[in-house]
Amino acid sequence: MVYKNTVFTAGDLCGKDFTHSEFVHCIFPKSGLQFINPPKGSRCLQVDGPTPVLRYGDMKQIILASSSIRRQELMQWLGVPFEIFPSDFAEEHVHFADFDDPEDYVATIATGKALVVAQHYPDALIIASDTTVYLDGKVYGKPKNLDDARRILSALRGHTHTVYTAVVMRDGETGEKRIEVVTSDVTFLKFSNDELEQYIATSEPYDKAGGYALQGFAKRFVQDVQGSAMNVIGFPLITIRDMLENLGVEIEVDIERSIFEKTGYRS
Repeated sequence: MVYKNTVFTAGDLCGKDFTHSEFVHCIFPKSGLQFINPPKGSRCLQVDGPTPVLRYGDMKQIILASSSIRRQELMQWLGVPFEIFPSDFAEEHVHFADFDDPEDYVATIATGKALVVAQHYPDALIIASDTTVYLDGKVYGKPKNLDDARRILSALRGHTHTVYTAVVMRDGETGEKRIEVVTSDVTFLKFSNDELEQYIATSEPYDKAGGYALQGFAKRFVQDVQGSAMNVIGFPLITIRDMLENLGVEIEVDIERSIFEKTGYRS
């Protein structure tokens, strides 16, 4: 049977054949695992449990270790089947003061996320990522509340900060591991207090490092971006494409073209 633009939950899945299906989203509530666009020829073998199984044939099992809706959406731009299993790595115990630079800091957190998920799926290709914003010796993550968003954006206003994103890939079948850290420089205009208050009153700042979304309302605050805009938006897709191809995953999408058509940015 052909399934298109369909969402399944665990009770509906067992025995389903996805040979000719497109845009299928399968959700396993107990485990937190999700399947996005199962590859043709795959079949669900097990309903919800600690490690649901989807038969892939010869394809690598790719798991995105992220609860970020934005990263999940951007990952779909690459056109490869993948699954979602958020990592519960305790990143709050990793402190920037213990590191010499932001690159090591974000790489350590991303690696921790990947290793936690690899314990559940030791043979899969795990993709984990972490992003932070750096300015004048300080790192800024996601705002905890309205006052924190005000503090972060006030610090960034009128200055150039650097966005650091670490991407870690671990292929359990081969034992190969890749780590890349992408940086982008973002210059903010000196926007007014009224503009700041209007922005932090929206929901946009609160799940993003630095408290803003380049692709959202905060675009008006940005004077210039040097480097990968997709890094600032949430996922450096060109780097991720290159890393996947180096690990033997075929990417058929022209991702540079897709990025430009969807965002207006070149990378």
